[in-house]
Amino acid sequence: MFPALLAKIFAFIQAVLMTLAAWGFPGVKSAAFVTFDANPSTGYTWVCDMEPEGVVAVKKEYYVPAPVPPGTVGSGGTYTFVLVPAADGETELTFLYLRTWEEPPVPVQTARYTATVENGVLHLEEAPAE
Repeated sequence: MFPALLAKIFAFIQAVLMTLAAWGFPGVKSAAFVTFDANPSTGYTWVCDMEPEGVVAVKKEYYVPAPVPPGTVGSGGTYTFVLVPAADGETELTFLYLRTWEEPPVPVQTARYTATVENGVLHLEEAPAE
C-alpha cells in the first residue's frame, strides 16, 4: 500500500511541475519527465546529451531520495529531468549515468530517447535497446 501511495503522490507532483514548467516558457504546450533510479552517494550522476541541440531544453533536474528509516546513509532515490520544447524539430537524447570527474567518464547505464517537437508539443519516445 505504501509504495502505491508514493506512486500517486509522485504522479501528482509531476503533473503540477509539468504545469509550472509550461508556465515558465511562453508558448509551451507540454513538458516531459524522464526519471531514473539514482544514488548520488556512489558518486554517480545522470547527465543528458542531445544531438542536435536546441529542439528541447532541460528546464529542471532534481533528485528525490527514497523514504528510509531515520539515520540511514547512502540510500538511493530517483533523478528526474524536466524537458520542455524549445523549437520544432527532432533530437536524440542520450542519458548517461556516470562519474563526471573520471577521465574519461565511463557510463555504467545509458538510456536513449527521440524527442520530436511540433507546434510547441513535445513527444518523447524511448529508443529500442541495442
